[in-house]
Amino acid sequence: MLSSPSIPAALRLRWWGAAVVFLAVYTIAFNLVRLAWMPAVALQWSIFSTLGLLYILAWVWHHLPYNYRVGQRRVLATLGLGSTITLARGCLYGLLAGFVLAPKPEGPLLSWLPGGLFLVAALTDYIDGYLARRANHATRLGKLLDLEVDSFGVLVATILLVQYGQLPAWYLIVGSAHYLFHYHLLWRKRRGRPVHELTDWPLRRYIGGFHVGFLCVLLFPVFGPPLTTFAAVAFLLPFTYSFASDWLRSTGHGPLVRPGAKRHRLMAWSASLGRLVLRLVGPAVLVYGVVALAPANFILQMGAVLLGLLLFIGVAVRPLGLLVLGVGAWYGAGVGLTWLSGIIVATGIYLFLFDLHHVVSPAAIRDRMLHAIDL
Repeated sequence: MLSSPSIPAALRLRWWGAAVVFLAVYTIAFNLVRLAWMPAVALQWSIFSTLGLLYILAWVWHHLPYNYRVGQRRVLATLGLGSTITLARGCLYGLLAGFVLAPKPEGPLLSWLPGGLFLVAALTDYIDGYLARRANHATRLGKLLDLEVDSFGVLVATILLVQYGQLPAWYLIVGSAHYLFHYHLLWRKRRGRPVHELTDWPLRRYIGGFHVGFLCVLLFPVFGPPLTTFAAVAFLLPFTYSFASDWLRSTGHGPLVRPGAKRHRLMAWSASLGRLVLRLVGPAVLVYGVVALAPANFILQMGAVLLGLLLFIGVAVRPLGLLVLGVGAWYGAGVGLTWLSGIIVATGIYLFLFDLHHVVSPAAIRDRMLHAIDL
């Protein structure tokens, strides 16, 4: 870390400005909560929200020396619009932390408040990086702050969902995985063991984005166990796969960091397994639509037939996964957790996260169509 004197006075002044804004937002939020809740509960909310806000501010103060552009070492005097928005997201997550250990909010407005805070904060995650790059103000501090704020928000949301009974207690390990992973790497560094810097990996981003969306949906009073428990179990495997791969990359174990290694053998194995699953699931869904849904609904029957064909040929798998996931959640909310709703939810999750590539390549599909036309 750079020495403290290298931090411009203007940057410290902007941090103090952010602290004043945090205080103002906290004061307004506390008065609103006190009006809507009992005073004793509002006081309990204030304790944990204060701790959350102080944590974000203290983290930023400690990392101000990293406010430089990648490849440079001159500390910038301003945070920039991107980092400012990220800091605002941290403020919202700090307010969300106030609900930890407080009674579950009830009523038409309060019950939607935790999910609303998390949703607004999560949506801003899609614009801060873009704005920072657009203004040529992408800094190492901004990148670290984005990761820290996201991890803090996920941890707070996970604690709340376990507290509300939406998720099993063991899911706290998933919510705190970033901190467990981070401090494990620090432990390795202090012992002089090698630690490799992680490169960008699309699957990690997909899993992270899906996880945030998953937690956001569960914070709203819409779905509940056992469907949410089944979804948590279904998500555990791709999450474990992603973190295990990151651990192998960062610690130098296995072929992930070996020069010339294009794909980990576990990746190749999972993709092959995924293609096999689609070959089996696709025809099964198609047959189910033709046979079982025939007397029920023609539109639903045709939808199942189309879904079976798309699954089999592997076209638009990731958008299709979102559609399948939504259908499974809607169906499970209506009839409860059944084998069918569970399979639909799990299939949607894996289609979205892994994409599973194409069971039949586009070139092969084109050749088959041309061959059929010639006949």
